[in-house]
Amino acid sequence: MNWIWMTLIGFGLCMLLWSLAAVGTVWLAMRRGGAFLKWAVLGLLLGPIGLWLAAKHVRICPQCGGTVLNEVPVCPFCAYDIPRRDPADNPLGPLWSYRKDW
Repeated sequence: MNWIWMTLIGFGLCMLLWSLAAVGTVWLAMRRGGAFLKWAVLGLLLGPIGLWLAAKHVRICPQCGGTVLNEVPVCPFCAYDIPRRDPADNPLGPLWSYRKDW
């Protein structure tokens, strides 16, 4: 009977941490100009990985220096139209398969 309670408590703690990571993902993404629905779904599905995505996939606004998500075309802090990244900035080589247009 004791292992049942331990399992339930462990599962509850995992669900709590996953939910906190999802809320943190939405909060961080919204602060950086992300869309609520997209980041809420990413946070719920990916949990801590979504939080990592919201924290690491950013760039600096050239106008005000604020940290914004890569996908944001307009800075949420100063309303500056952020130019798209130059496709020539993409890494070269046979193992690079992604493009960073934003």
